[in-house]
Amino acid sequence: MSKRKSMRRIKDCLRLHFVLNQNQTQIANTLSVSRSTVQDYLHRTAISGLTWSEIEHISDEKLEENLFHARQNKESSRNIDFSVVRTELSRAGVTLQLLWEEYRDGNNDGYSYSQYCEHYRRWRKRLSVYLRQQHKGGDVVFVDYSGKKPFIVDKNTGETKSMELFVMVWGASNLLYAEAHESQKKIHWSMAHCRAFEYAGCVPNKEVLDNVKSGVDKACKYDPDLNQTFQQLSMHLLHN
Repeated sequence: MSKRKSMRRIKDCLRLHFVLNQNQTQIANTLSVSRSTVQDYLHRTAISGLTWSEIEHISDEKLEENLFHARQNKESSRNIDFSVVRTELSRAGVTLQLLWEEYRDGNNDGYSYSQYCEHYRRWRKRLSVYLRQQHKGGDVVFVDYSGKKPFIVDKNTGETKSMELFVMVWGASNLLYAEAHESQKKIHWSMAHCRAFEYAGCVPNKEVLDNVKSGVDKACKYDPDLNQTFQQLSMHLLHN
């Protein structure tokens, strides 16, 4: 196959992917090529960092240079420990953008942000399969106090005061309700539930809480003891 036909096929592959949103199998069938060939084209494009708007107007020579002849800094890629990246991402406020910026501070000729993200995604795919939870609408909510406390500032004195952040998330829709409290006392916990359910316009069939002391007197993996106030509130909501 001539170079021109080869580059035209690559552009056709990328157009089917970016514009028509075809999957790899569909593209392979459309172009009569192997799925591994499609995977290779898409991988090279992801590593190059090119967008479809750029690819659409780029010359064949420039596209070939970006996909097949661009200098890759292999040493930089070997310096990335993605297990550390994954651990850092579990910390509050840490993003891939932030970790990439730290990485580039010591690797001026290292990966671009899009390349960094692509390598991380490919590494993550090799991890063990995990269970995805499926929830029906209105079935369950998840409730807890956030581990990261917000704070308020007295506009007169400038004094700061840390607050507790109550958070409720609906399982199916990911509808989020949050409010700040002075403490995790039962009265704040209970009244926050009332306001959260009023905001949502309904109550769920069940609630999942992480043994927070405001709602649980005695923690247990299988049968925790709810405090009396929270239990009475639950019964009231159940019958009303």
